[in-house]
Amino acid sequence: MTIALDIYNPISMGEALEVRKAPRSFFKDTFFPGIDKTHATKTVLVDKLKFGEEVEVYCSPLSKGKPVGREGYKTSTVETAYLKPFIPLTFQDLVARTPGESLDVSGVSDRLMAKAALTLGQDLVRLDDRIRRREEAMCGEVLTDGTIHVEGEGLDFTVDFSMPADNKGTLVGDALFTSNNCDPFTWLYGLFRGMGVRGWRTPKKMILGGNVIDPFITNPAVKDRLSTQRAIDSGRINPLEQADGTTYLGTININGYMIDVYGYDFNFTDGGVRTYVMPQDKIIVGPGECTNHFSYGVIQDIGAVRQGLAESKRYSKVYEEENPSGIFTMVQTAPMPNFREADNFSCFKVI
Repeated sequence: MTIALDIYNPISMGEALEVRKAPRSFFKDTFFPGIDKTHATKTVLVDKLKFGEEVEVYCSPLSKGKPVGREGYKTSTVETAYLKPFIPLTFQDLVARTPGESLDVSGVSDRLMAKAALTLGQDLVRLDDRIRRREEAMCGEVLTDGTIHVEGEGLDFTVDFSMPADNKGTLVGDALFTSNNCDPFTWLYGLFRGMGVRGWRTPKKMILGGNVIDPFITNPAVKDRLSTQRAIDSGRINPLEQADGTTYLGTININGYMIDVYGYDFNFTDGGVRTYVMPQDKIIVGPGECTNHFSYGVIQDIGAVRQGLAESKRYSKVYEEENPSGIFTMVQTAPMPNFREADNFSCFKVI
């Protein structure tokens, strides 16, 4: 758009409207709450916790005793993903008026330098937002089936955290939540008991995909269970929007399992394709607490090595090129969610 500007008539600039869809981190904050770990290598050690279930055998007090082998976890070496986005800042970017910028033409050099500093700061925020979206997307991917597929320029590999086969799948026929013959409470009770056998934590949270919420709440069996006229408290549905982008739907009592139920509709675009972090037709069940965390591989940049920052979660750099002239803002990171408690989570397609 071209604006006819008379430099002899002052113009007041109204406040710009900045629309920023801030990234959400509900999955990362809730199910990967452990302290992030940084590494000085391209690969990281991923621990898969698995505690023993053997009962001790009887033994005579006169014998030497019964030896017990060590157990508890399995360690695998995996390659981390790598993210390296950058944004160029050229002279043409500085000359063009940005939203909210005054049309005052005085002090051109100072104005352009101030604008460059402001733009570089905005670029850092923008790059960090993109990375945070990717980290949340990685959480959503691994929570659905225990794997992450890293595919991009120079990268193509899959990391498998071995989620139990019985903890994931697809419901069919009358088992679907959309069926009037389905009793989700009965099916969920069986799932929770099975998770207790395959894992070691009690299910506490259930996330519903956007298209699952209405079929679940309106299911005849669920409505009957949640009826306030019943003498036994089966919980209540009381939707409440949370600051982290989720909708808290309420707490339900499924034969003693007190489950906090959430809806999560955070979405992003990947190559122009709209994608939901929480699959719209699935549910995810997890514990109230766990030791999952994020691991970060080494920053593969000479500048980071020189500055002693190679073992960092993020490495930001601003560098200049002479011909063609430009200033580049870059952020590098090598994230990988450590889904060490995969046995305590489940995911099913229910509609």
